Amino acid sequence: MSSTSFIRAALLLALAVPTAAQAQRGTIVGFGELEWGDSRQEVERYWRETPHTEHTERGMTFMQFQDWEGMQWSVGVHERDGFAQLFARSLTSTPAAECPRVFAQHVARMRRQYARLAETGGESNPGGGNLCEAVRAGRATARYEWQDPVNGARATVYVDPGDGRVVYSEESGAFRQWRAQGPVAYAQVAPAPSGAAPQSAAQAPPAMPPAGQPAVFGGYDSRLWNPGERAVQIPFGAPRREIERVFGEPLLEDTRRVGPGMVELMYTQGGQGLVFTVHNTRGLIRANNSTGLVGPDVPCNQFWERMRNRVAAMFPGATPRGGAHNPRGGDLCEEVQAGRAFAEVVWPTADGGTVWLRIGPETGVISVAVSSREYHQWFDTSPEGRERFERVRRAAAGR
Repeated sequence: MSSTSFIRAALLLALAVPTAAQAQRGTIVGFGELEWGDSRQEVERYWRETPHTEHTERGMTFMQFQDWEGMQWSVGVHERDGFAQLFARSLTSTPAAECPRVFAQHVARMRRQYARLAETGGESNPGGGNLCEAVRAGRATARYEWQDPVNGARATVYVDPGDGRVVYSEESGAFRQWRAQGPVAYAQVAPAPSGAAPQSAAQAPPAMPPAGQPAVFGGYDSRLWNPGERAVQIPFGAPRREIERVFGEPLLEDTRRVGPGMVELMYTQGGQGLVFTVHNTRGLIRANNSTGLVGPDVPCNQFWERMRNRVAAMFPGATPRGGAHNPRGGDLCEEVQAGRAFAEVVWPTADGGTVWLRIGPETGVISVAVSSREYHQWFDTSPEGRERFERVRRAAAGR
């Protein structure tokens, strides 16, 4: 999106006075020159670019555009209702000292823009200090909301307690109705309003998904490996061309270890190995991240526990099976590779798939694989899948 368009949008947001026609439609009616209900083509025309990543749930497509002005941008467009949501999150590179200022600027802008609407929420930081860091530590809260009584739309500015980053969101009434019809796995959606002023940190209940419901959507999600970076997400069922659009041409591709109609696409990125298993009609059915570059500053045992805790936090309702067995102590990766230890944990997910964390006995490499139900329908019944399972079983028996 060009700087000129954004400057024009910012001026409109800050200075425009609602006309009589606008008052009849409501006060929260879109973003800049975009209005609720505009088509995807109109959204891309306004942004002057095509999205670099997108994800669809129940007819709602969330499109991620290039970072701008220190924020990540996502737009939700419904197949029937059109433009319905805007979501912006501050970048991980934003200095911690700048975060409270960014939050205050967004709140001030929304107060100017929606001065006609009632404001709810507030901020509470009884211990003082950096507001964003205090929210992330569970010692403070910071959230403001404006709801439009005419069209049901809502605007929100808050500090995310999960990562301490500033979030700004606007949602149409149609989006809120869509959201109320079922769970939303996509990360770039503001949590439901509390309907009351923020509670103190001691009173606020933890935000946990229903038992067995994954906190990440099904498919490849870079946050499992790099939680501090911008999320890259490719849902199960995505065709090969979508993976190549995001990652480019694969370094290698292999059909020897998978069943008929499948291919493994292999990439390297930032010291990681990425392997996507793609079916010719069912699309992406498995995504695997692995690394051998634990490094001297992060011992294998520590990295293993870090990854185990991260997966458990993202899938809090799933009951893990397995664990790590290292009777001699020492470096877990080296002991597994030497055949003297075993490290493998599997979390079944609500959609019939699994998250599989393991150290490969052949290589001593830590990997995380997210597999769909379709993958397991092949893996659990096919000769190729049984052969792979036997290799894992034999390695486990060697502990």
